[in-house]
Amino acid sequence: MEQGGSLAGLLAKRSREEDHRDEDISVARVWTGHQAEFWHPGIMAKYIAAGAVAERVRATGGRAEVTWLVVDQDANEPWKVPYPGLVEGKLTRAVWSVPFADKGSASAGAFAAETPACALPVLQPGPAPRGALVCVDEGLEAVRAALVRHAGESNAARQVTMALCDLLAAWCRPDRVVYASGLARTPEFGEFVEQLGREPAVCVQAYNRAVAAVPEARVRALRVEGGRVELPLWRMPSAPGRARRAVWSDELASVKMEELSPRALAMTALVRMGLCDLFIHGTGGGVYDRITERWLGEWLGGEPLAPTAVVTATRYLPFDVRVRRPEEIARARWAAHAARHSPALLGDADGERRRRDLVAAVKSARARGESPRAAYEALHAFLGQEREERAGNLQELERGAVEAARDVEVAGVVYDRTWPFPLYPRGVLDGLKVEVERAVEGADQKKA
Repeated sequence: MEQGGSLAGLLAKRSREEDHRDEDISVARVWTGHQAEFWHPGIMAKYIAAGAVAERVRATGGRAEVTWLVVDQDANEPWKVPYPGLVEGKLTRAVWSVPFADKGSASAGAFAAETPACALPVLQPGPAPRGALVCVDEGLEAVRAALVRHAGESNAARQVTMALCDLLAAWCRPDRVVYASGLARTPEFGEFVEQLGREPAVCVQAYNRAVAAVPEARVRALRVEGGRVELPLWRMPSAPGRARRAVWSDELASVKMEELSPRALAMTALVRMGLCDLFIHGTGGGVYDRITERWLGEWLGGEPLAPTAVVTATRYLPFDVRVRRPEEIARARWAAHAARHSPALLGDADGERRRRDLVAAVKSARARGESPRAAYEALHAFLGQEREERAGNLQELERGAVEAARDVEVAGVVYDRTWPFPLYPRGVLDGLKVEVERAVEGADQKKA
């Protein structure tokens, strides 16, 4: 767990001070969130951590409230439940596409690609498929039962969220659930949109510069077309099954506030500016928020933001299969290819020094403006001789690469950390809770 200070102590101190200063009960607001889908234990760790931080606050005399933010304005695929299956006795990656109650399977193209989860109808699962492990079968059945219990919700995002609350109840519970599509009804969102409407070009220029500064986040810049700019907002569909739309600066004044929803970066910006006192991210969100902080720092100057923490974890399903790890497979395949050009990989240290000298001669000739052809031909002749003399070593590496390649598909199942958390044995998730709570306690004590 990464964070910037003794967060539980800081939040407890804040809640006690505000409670003393005002007569109202002040609560330290701990938020985390994700899309409405059946996500993996690394994401579950955020939710456990939020509860653990809140408990630390309470233990030090403060008050705390945990809010789960549902990113229901996103066009993800809540109907898809991946699971490890068996085909003719071989492990494989499968996906359970749960049908909708009144539209059939979305995988058949029933809805537009940009239809947000909050505009999808509820799911109507049939019998759960069979997986590769008993715990997977039990988890898929638990997912099915939870979806059926909440078939009366108004859309797929709410149904899946309520199912998640059921499935997580043994490890963590929220005090509140907030849907991103409903943030438009908050005064903070109104103030944000008002500020955006006053200087849209300035906002978008700052946004795009921040995006360019953090390329590893792979966030698309907002578009600029002539005198108008694309805003960090969505125009939500007016009817179920319809797509969300981009909002442009020249149409903002004509769009009703309740039809708007913040995009991802604007959503966390809004929450951190006034709705929470701590936001807990996963690794992806932690990278995205580097853009948010740069963007708001340039656009709004000294606007205070709630601190963040980054929490994740890795858990694997308990397969009783001996198979190379993905990194071992990649190494074997790389070595078989690279060894043809590297005597060191064939166990020839003297040959590696000779190769380096010849490579240096090629570079030196080019630097002097001379033809490197003679040095280049000498290098290739030497490498050809090495391959002949050490053909046995090369064949051994190539056999290893072929054997490793046979493990690729199975290793992709066995070492996949992203299977939905309900598919894991109870003991694995119990252990995750203990680990996360210890990490929260340790980080808090270390920073205190």
